[in-house]
Amino acid sequence: MDEDSHLMVATGLTDCAADSGQLLPMIEATTRNTGAAPMMTLADSGYASEDNFATLEARQLTACVALAREGKTLRPVDPEHHPATQRMAERLATPEGKDHDRRANTFPSRSSAGSNRRWAFGDSVSAAGTQ
Repeated sequence: MDEDSHLMVATGLTDCAADSGQLLPMIEATTRNTGAAPMMTLADSGYASEDNFATLEARQLTACVALAREGKTLRPVDPEHHPATQRMAERLATPEGKDHDRRANTFPSRSSAGSNRRWAFGDSVSAAGTQ
C-alpha cells in the first residue's frame, strides 16, 4: 500500500504462519506492479531475518524492519553471526529509523483468523505486515 494514497500495489496470500518468507516476494510484486523498486520498505518484526537483511543489502534495497514487537525489548544481536541484523539495528537506532520502526509496528493491518494477508506498501514508501 502506498503510504500517502493508501493504494494497494501488491497483495499475496499464504497458509504459512511465518511471515519472514513473504518480505522479498512482496517487494518484488510491488516492483513489478509499479515499475519501480520502493524507495523505502517498512515491515514489522515478523519479517525480520538475517537472510532477508542480507538479501535486501545485496539488492541495494532500503528497508527498516522492526527487530522486536512494539513495546518489547530488543534481544541482543551477535554481530559476528548476524552482521546484517546488526546493521539493521544500527539503522533503527537513528532518529529516522526510530520513526520508521514506530510506523512499521503500528500499521492498521490485521490478519483475520485462519488467513495471512500480506500488504506491500509501495511507491514512495513500501511496507509489508500483519499483526
